[in-house]
Amino acid sequence: MQIKFFPVLMFSVAIVHFGTSCSSTNKYASMTYLADSVKASQKIVAKKPDYFLQPGDRVNIIVTALNPQAAQEFNQMPVTPSTGAQATTPSGGYLVDDDGNIVFPQIGIIHAAGITTKKLADTLKTNLLNYLKEPAVTVNVINFKVNILGEVNRPGPVIVPDGKMSVLEAISQSGDLTIYGKRENVMIIREMNGKREFAKLDLTSNDIFDSPYFYLQQGDVVYVEMNKNKMVLSDASETRKFRITSIILAAVTAGAILFNSLK
Repeated sequence: MQIKFFPVLMFSVAIVHFGTSCSSTNKYASMTYLADSVKASQKIVAKKPDYFLQPGDRVNIIVTALNPQAAQEFNQMPVTPSTGAQATTPSGGYLVDDDGNIVFPQIGIIHAAGITTKKLADTLKTNLLNYLKEPAVTVNVINFKVNILGEVNRPGPVIVPDGKMSVLEAISQSGDLTIYGKRENVMIIREMNGKREFAKLDLTSNDIFDSPYFYLQQGDVVYVEMNKNKMVLSDASETRKFRITSIILAAVTAGAILFNSLK
């Protein structure tokens, strides 16, 4: 009787092994970027767009001059336009208020929203000529960030040091797409003038370089959808779990019946 039981047991084990080893043959789908670039000869590189400051931005302003000591007072902790108090924040910098202004030492209120960091630097430099000899001003946005969601290896916020970053650079900073990321349909969510815009980019096509959404803006959200392989794999995994459970129960039941028959 034990000899008769052995083939039944081995058959059950084989079925369980088969069920657990099944996987989608398409799991490692193509991860090609810019697939049609092979066909292209040359393409004009688009200039990175200038970033225009907006309320909520925080800028770092550094002033230098022939007399370093004289310039030092213009590198003090910034103040807020509304209260005149020091704008002490963990990241520092001058906060562009809701009216689009900053308050700069000696000069006072400067309107910053709607202009580039270069334009703001030029404006400050012109005003500083009344106080310093040969002043130089550097302005950088220090809280520029975008958010990456979905099928990437490291989802979350990405800090943009110089205020200019493409969608490809942002994805690279997030550890690239996972093998389940849908490269043909990456969504960019952007707020402009009180309205929310939605755009889709195909990372396998050269056309993304011509898109106004190729270069990201402050607060953009990049969402990478899962591809059909993960959906199928997820469904198959649940089905496989159910089948394995059923097979194990059947094997245990068969074993119990055979065991009882040996008594």
